[in-house]
Amino acid sequence: MDVLSKSRGEAFEAAIRERGLAIFSALENEGASIFNKDWWYGRIMDWSMKNEHFKTQMFRFVDVLPYLNSSGEVAKHLKEYFLESGDQLPSVFNFGVGMGSLAPGLMAGAVKKNIQQMARMFITGQDPQEALPVLKKSRKVPMGFTVDLLGEATLSEIEAKDYFDRYETLIKDLAKDATTWEEIPQIDRDENGPIPKVNISVKLTSLYSQIRETAWEASKEKLKERVRPLLRTAVASNVFINIDMEQYEHKDLTLEVFKEILIEEEFKSYPFFGIVIQAYLRDSLQDCKNLVTFAKSRGVPFTIRLVKGAYWDFEVIHAQQLGWPIPVFTQKRESDLNYELCAEELISAYPQLHLAIGSHNIRSIAACLILAEQKGLPKEAIEIQMLFGMAEPIKRSLVKMGYRMREYATVGE
Repeated sequence: MDVLSKSRGEAFEAAIRERGLAIFSALENEGASIFNKDWWYGRIMDWSMKNEHFKTQMFRFVDVLPYLNSSGEVAKHLKEYFLESGDQLPSVFNFGVGMGSLAPGLMAGAVKKNIQQMARMFITGQDPQEALPVLKKSRKVPMGFTVDLLGEATLSEIEAKDYFDRYETLIKDLAKDATTWEEIPQIDRDENGPIPKVNISVKLTSLYSQIRETAWEASKEKLKERVRPLLRTAVASNVFINIDMEQYEHKDLTLEVFKEILIEEEFKSYPFFGIVIQAYLRDSLQDCKNLVTFAKSRGVPFTIRLVKGAYWDFEVIHAQQLGWPIPVFTQKRESDLNYELCAEELISAYPQLHLAIGSHNIRSIAACLILAEQKGLPKEAIEIQMLFGMAEPIKRSLVKMGYRMREYATVGE
């Protein structure tokens, strides 16, 4: 039993187990066939339960997916995590290539095609117009969305300008189309009333190519200069903007930009902003406490999307190369525990803060739901976020239980 459970007693742990079983029981009627991604997901997850290394690779892939920059990178990571790991793979990864031993070239082409098809499972479309039908289909479940832009790494100011233009177009196009959407209370309202139907995730590092921690103030001012027009467009269009968190080296700068811009006169009264906290970071609990203090001083709530984190390998290797302390927990159970501690801190700050539970782990989700109920939060105040293309039966189970579900949906080539 972990520290949080010990501090709350057996009743708390029993409540988590009961809620987890309730989520699983709601899965029973979520059948799927080979012709949709639910079937593929089910086969992959079945294999995960039988193969510990495959399961580790699967969840590493899930964590890193939102931060990949192109469909090519998605395919590359699928190949590295699953085809080069040395594991025997589930048959769904080799579906259609059973005759490959007779034609190695054909087999290689078929495997590549399968990988590319799998990569597309996690991308809603190449542009907003192509993604719209997919997003609208999800709304009928009903599930909301937060859209993330795929794209090449920002290495120049020309690329940064292109990224800005794509964000601006995305906000305007989706907001315009959303004016025709019927309101769906389960995803378009919280306990206080209507919330934006359009939700966009923005990576600050995509907006400026010359970020330098050694030029802290200059980098901070330039990032604020770049993001302000996007926030103005979002406020005018009633769009939610979520600031994504990336590598540890940019964490403090991202937090400072977020806090400073949210108290500027034109943005301080807008409640539909959010930021990400990565619970695998050793200082994430303190970051949560600092954001709670900030939220209380601001006086208008915002949202924190709590995730485990996606850059574990990079952070460990980077710190070791430079002789720095490793900023992440090195044991999964430590990250899992810290996730629940961070969640409790944020839930306790309600209504000054709203928590978005960013997890595919039923234990973590169940713990957050129980904590929220014990604190007296209404169900409408709770949001759960999962990746588009992943965990479809679990999403539908939670939707069936009445929770607001939002998919992290990528758009791009």
